[in-house]
Amino acid sequence: MSCEQYPPPPPPPPRRRWIIWIGLAIGCLITIGLMGFFLVPKEVEPSIYSQGQVTIRGTWGCDLDLGKETRVEDPSTDFKWNMETQVIRNLRPRNGAKFHVIGAVDFNSVKYSDLKKYSYSSDPINGNDDASNQMPQGTVIAAITSEGRYCKFRIDTYGYNIVISWVTYEKE
Repeated sequence: MSCEQYPPPPPPPPRRRWIIWIGLAIGCLITIGLMGFFLVPKEVEPSIYSQGQVTIRGTWGCDLDLGKETRVEDPSTDFKWNMETQVIRNLRPRNGAKFHVIGAVDFNSVKYSDLKKYSYSSDPINGNDDASNQMPQGTVIAAITSEGRYCKFRIDTYGYNIVISWVTYEKE
């Protein structure tokens, strides 16, 4: 027998070809979507280095890495709670620390990724005991500590002494 006796099979009807192409296209889109979901790096929040609550007396400093009150001349001091008069007060960054006043927001809603987006300054934060105060009770402040860690803290009690709650993150 020769090949001429067996003609090639007829091509599938056109409708079936379109179904195959549509199925392949959908399969490719699903595969690409799943690859993007699993392969896109997710923002991982670093571990917490320290957290808690601490009281800072007027004219004293604070180390936000360890969350402890410090003498102002201590090289680990991140800020001084500065008292110029009974009314004129400020939170003065020390030793390269920087701050950003976020404001009266839910402390727990401020994430590490938010802290990385803010613009930071080494300028003092107005803490005057009058209407110009930028850090009344409930204010959340973002910080980069003197050791280069991101931190957030909240003014829990405002007065001659301040009480803050803080969370400082491990370095990336």
